[in-house]
Amino acid sequence: MGLSGHKVAPKVYFAIGISGAPQHLAGITDAKIVVAVNKDKSAPIFKNADYGVVADLYQFIPVLIKKIKERKGQA
Repeated sequence: MGLSGHKVAPKVYFAIGISGAPQHLAGITDAKIVVAVNKDKSAPIFKNADYGVVADLYQFIPVLIKKIKERKGQA
């Protein structure tokens, strides 16, 4: 990704705090689902995301982790 030219093809790709630079976007084109988290509602990454969350990552990610753990019965 980015300047490395490496591509990824995961089922779900979380772009956390990523603005959406063209080099980065080229590396994630094969991802099945892209979830973007960025506090800038006009960040270019949202145009390429299947799901977008406008939030500060330092506030959102701990809540997301907690919810995932609760769902898996690990809370």
